[in-house]
This record gives sequence, structure tokens and C-alpha cells, in this order.
Amino acid sequence: MMKITDYSKIASKYDDNKLRHYIDPDINISKILKENNTNQITVLDLACGTGNYLVKQIKEYKQYPIKWLGIDKSPDMLNIAKQKQLHAQLLLGDACDIPLDSESIDYIKIRFAFHHFNDKKKALKEIYRILKKNGSVSIHNINHDYMQHSWVYKYYPQVEEIDKERFPSTIDMYKWLDEMHFETQASVNTIIKKFYYKDILEDANNRDMSQLNLISDEEYQIGLDKIIADSKTNDYLLADIAFMDFLGKKIR
Repeated sequence: MMKITDYSKIASKYDDNKLRHYIDPDINISKILKENNTNQITVLDLACGTGNYLVKQIKEYKQYPIKWLGIDKSPDMLNIAKQKQLHAQLLLGDACDIPLDSESIDYIKIRFAFHHFNDKKKALKEIYRILKKNGSVSIHNINHDYMQHSWVYKYYPQVEEIDKERFPSTIDMYKWLDEMHFETQASVNTIIKKFYYKDILEDANNRDMSQLNLISDEEYQIGLDKIIADSKTNDYLLADIAFMDFLGKKIR
């Protein structure tokens, strides 16, 4: 059985990670607005968490006729999103049973969340159901297939085994979308860079990453001790991280 992160344990510190606030304007929204001329469009942030994506996009596209929605299955994460007083409708719900009408959404964004869905094919069927014809879903996530030198996997090898179960391969993702009659674009971007130990220690100590909450406290501490030891003799670790992007357009 796939391990599930209990976000009630990390909701209060989730936004402490500064990287969670570095979000670019979503150019897919701009493209959809052009296709729809002046008509209102409806955008859903599925598994919206604390609402950081919505904060950025609402500000970026505030002059356009957009109805914003956010859905998350964690009451604790959703409560934090509500405290941000977003101009969006925020709903409690599961991706495998989305509480929205069929063919009601123009665009769905899923950021760093698809691996949490219990039944991924069922979630894709629900996504297909609520999308309007020619509507699109964008799925952005890390991809373990292309991360051979991840600092997380180096210090927490148990996490790599867990991620193999949680994260579908890029090939499987493409096949699933194609089988459900999505016109699909896919890409993987691997970044190799210096990860400074001061930043690694900050992320590890905060323990807001879902992977680090799926291992035992003992396994977590062993990895943390190794990071601390290495940080005393090195400024940085040369490591990689890979991101996958899928854009599926409903064509039937």
C-alpha cells in the first residue's frame, strides 16, 4: 500500500519553506484567455494546499474575467489557504471524487501533488470529467526517474524506494493521458547545481517535505546527522533535481 503523508502534521510549517513561494506566472492561463477572447474562464488548483499558486496567479491575472477555485483534501492545509483571503472558492475534496459538475472547468493545475493521489487513473478520469471540451490540465512535479544524484536520496535512501511507488514514470503518465484521449505534451528538465549545506540543513530541519514524513524518526535522524557531519567539511553538494511537465488537452 502506498504511504500517505499526514499533512495535519506539517501544515503549520509548510509555508516556512521559502521555495514554496517562488512561483512563476502560469503562461497556460494566458493562452486560454486568448482562445476564449473576453469570455470568463474557470481555473481550478487541484490539491491547492495552502494556496500559494492561487496567490500568485490571482495577482498576475487580476484584470481578467477568471473564476478561481481551489480543492484540497487536508482541512489543515485548506484552513491556512482560507486565512490568505483569496478571491477564490476553496473546497474540501479528494482528487478521486472531485465535488464539481461535469464539463465545468477550463483549466486545471496540479503542482507537486499528483503523487499523493491514491488512485491516479481514477483521478485522471475525474479530471477528464470536469474539464470542458478543449479544456486542459497541467501537471508539474519532480521526477525520480531522472534524479540520479538527489541530496534527498543520498541522505535518505529509504525515500527513493518510497518515491518509486508514489511517482509514476514519465512514460506511464503519457500513456495514461493518451488512453483517456488527452492531446498530450510532455517534457522533463533536469537541473544540476550546487546545493549549499546551509539550505539543505534548513530544508531537512523544517521537515516539511512529504518524503521526510514517510520515514521513521530514527531514519530521519540518521540522515540529518550525516548532513550535519558533511556540512562541517563542505560548503555544498553537487546534486540534481528533475521536473516533469505534462499538458493534456481534452479533445473529445
